[in-house]
Amino acid sequence: MAPPPFTKVTSTNTDDPELALPNYTLTGSDSTPQRLKQSGFMRHHSSHAFMRAKPLYKSLAKELRGMFLGPMPVKKFLDTFLPCKQQRTCRNIAISVNGADFKLKKRVRGETAEDKICDAINNSKILHNLHFQNTSDRPLSMLDSLPESERADRKIDISAFIRRKGTATPTPSFEALRLPIELKPPGVDIVVDPAVGKSSEQRKQHGFEHQTADAVEARGQLACYTVHQFQHQDCIRTFSVLIFGMKARLLHTDHSGIIVTEAFDYTGGDLFTDFLWRLDRALDGNGTSEAGVDTSVTALAHEDDVVSKARQAFAKAKDELPYVVTPEMPLRKIIVWDEYACSPGNEPPTRELIVPPAVEHSFSPLGRYTLTFPAYDAATDSVCWMKDAWRLDEDGFEKEGDTYAKLAKLENIEGLIPEVLCAGDVRNSDGTRQATATQDHVGADWASKSQNIHRYVHYRIVFKTIGRPLTTFKNTKELVQVMADALRAHSIAFNNGTILHRDISINNILIKNGRGLLIDWDMCKYVDKPEARVPWRTGTWQFIAAQLLADPRSTTHKLHHDLESFLWLLLYITLRYCYRIPHLTALVDDDLGPTPPKLDLPSPTKSNRHTAKLLVPEPQVEVDHMSWPEVQEYVHRLFDNKQEEGNSTPRGGEEKMDFLVVHRTHPTNDQIARSVDTCSEHIPAPLAKLIGNLRAIFSPLYRQKAPHVVRDFLNEYLSNSRYIEHYFREALGSGGWRDDDAGHDHFVFEQREQRLRKRGRDDAGQTEGDEDGDEHADPAGLTTLAGPVNFLTSKRQRLESGDEFLMPARTVSAPGYL
Repeated sequence: MAPPPFTKVTSTNTDDPELALPNYTLTGSDSTPQRLKQSGFMRHHSSHAFMRAKPLYKSLAKELRGMFLGPMPVKKFLDTFLPCKQQRTCRNIAISVNGADFKLKKRVRGETAEDKICDAINNSKILHNLHFQNTSDRPLSMLDSLPESERADRKIDISAFIRRKGTATPTPSFEALRLPIELKPPGVDIVVDPAVGKSSEQRKQHGFEHQTADAVEARGQLACYTVHQFQHQDCIRTFSVLIFGMKARLLHTDHSGIIVTEAFDYTGGDLFTDFLWRLDRALDGNGTSEAGVDTSVTALAHEDDVVSKARQAFAKAKDELPYVVTPEMPLRKIIVWDEYACSPGNEPPTRELIVPPAVEHSFSPLGRYTLTFPAYDAATDSVCWMKDAWRLDEDGFEKEGDTYAKLAKLENIEGLIPEVLCAGDVRNSDGTRQATATQDHVGADWASKSQNIHRYVHYRIVFKTIGRPLTTFKNTKELVQVMADALRAHSIAFNNGTILHRDISINNILIKNGRGLLIDWDMCKYVDKPEARVPWRTGTWQFIAAQLLADPRSTTHKLHHDLESFLWLLLYITLRYCYRIPHLTALVDDDLGPTPPKLDLPSPTKSNRHTAKLLVPEPQVEVDHMSWPEVQEYVHRLFDNKQEEGNSTPRGGEEKMDFLVVHRTHPTNDQIARSVDTCSEHIPAPLAKLIGNLRAIFSPLYRQKAPHVVRDFLNEYLSNSRYIEHYFREALGSGGWRDDDAGHDHFVFEQREQRLRKRGRDDAGQTEGDEDGDEHADPAGLTTLAGPVNFLTSKRQRLESGDEFLMPARTVSAPGYL
């Protein structure tokens, strides 16, 4: 029997706080469990509705379980993260607030806790760089480069902004934000301090994070503000403050974890004034690294000569770039250390590249936090592509540049992976590597139990090769060709380099001159090092193999899981960007349900000319097809399916398994072959047949089979990529392709303007934690989708439960062998 997710303990300062962390994070796992990150799920989800603030906060808090470390003594926090040799001589800031100020029903200017705290700090005149504002009723602006679907109205209770020259009061924006302060009622604390007198060993026995609903939401809220700071600023770490009644805690966040101080009285005394004074002085210039500023990045003025040359180069290369660099985008100079242009042990030379803002950002504050953007190299007057990320600095994880160097030596892989220009760890102004610090304090005497806190190092890699996004294919034959090339690169890396990619996804395959490039090898696995290296697995949820989602704790990532991801990627793009499947009501009179796919593979001992023969019906038969909103809802159900019970590891894959065994709630191969585009033109027969062939080869893994049967099947057909490559070649060699079925995103998502119109109330009516409006209200446009959803299945299916379908049960077969 599985252990309960929490062990309840008592504390001297709260009743029954449920301090312990979820059991799975404490004991490790038999393999590498899936840790559902917002970045790995939200980017390609298909739900029409925009995620509301409170559900987002809860999801972030759940993702960061075990990664809050503390309680760190405040004085030690200041000396560690904001060291200052200068002696403070100014008076302490006196803040006159009381508990009633946090419970005002009528908010009058000057009488709220926010106003009193801001006025006390600003009127003290001890801060030169920071100005504090009550932004509880005013959203902070976001960068124009952020996609509209990722913009939100975030209102922080108190925001400290950096003063700009010539301006007395900064305009509220995340770009200028240096310190968010969140206010909560006296009883809402995000963590619980261990009882007085607890030894270091006793502290390590229990978790630190308070598990009440308010505490979970508050942790996610603070983490959300940190995400926006990372998105809008060139910083390597951030500070924030939680005030709950008359107490406060300081927070330090880097990409490894969040350190939280002991609770202290912020209304007087040295601690809070010392913190604000040190942070303000760190922003003077010489101490910017202590303030979290990335000193390897420099903002450039619009009139700089190099800016003009960069803009001209970006304009000239616009057809090759994944996104347009507009004249309004600010440009920055970024330094890259080239570790491959010097001997080991020597200081690497540097390159100065000019880059615009990234247009895709991580949804998660911790982890690799990958950004990519075009870069102008003034030395060669050329445009290249830069990847900026935080690499996991653990045994067994190689630098991505080292992996590319090994791959480049493999025979026949040239042209299938991008060519590297330079790469190396990022340095601080004093020459030290930019690395996270949270992990260094995990074993401190003051630290409670934590998990998943690892060392990350800032890393940049620059590629000579620039490719188009996979979704910009000119027709579906090009799509299949590009994926076939990526599959070939994957096969060469695995067979000849013992390297398993482990993240086959829509962002990791690019198009270059009509052919494919397989990129992003930073989380690959060297097959000759089979042990689990960290107690979690990352990936892109929508394309992960069904078994890895369904059984994340005991499943080791194997070759056939990556191969299955190629199927999910092809199907996802086909349904979202190209073709509408028929309604599933065609099955209404079929008592036995659809026929499972038949496996008709070429014999391993025979030539590949013996092909699988999955029949493709004549497409002229009239059928009723789903609308695009219905297809979107179906894709959401198939690819975003997940279950989160309490605090256990998220699980999913059930709908994918149903698809593979052709459960009646999913289209048959015959129905897929009758799919049409917006103009009612039919799907190319080779594409439909390829999807059916891939479906057939993975279907046996999810049917009720004896372990030895599954093991023999895997050994014969999926121990390498031979048959998967064969199916791709067969499709490309067939006739019947179209020249005019280029990809176009047909899915519609709720936008910020729609939410504001739906809310129907002004900002003055907002309540605490309600930045995005009523989380229970139907988002604009969602009701138009609710109707079609009911017609995805037949009338009888809507009346009957799934258990009454006359289909063989699908399972994760023989987990010991998969």
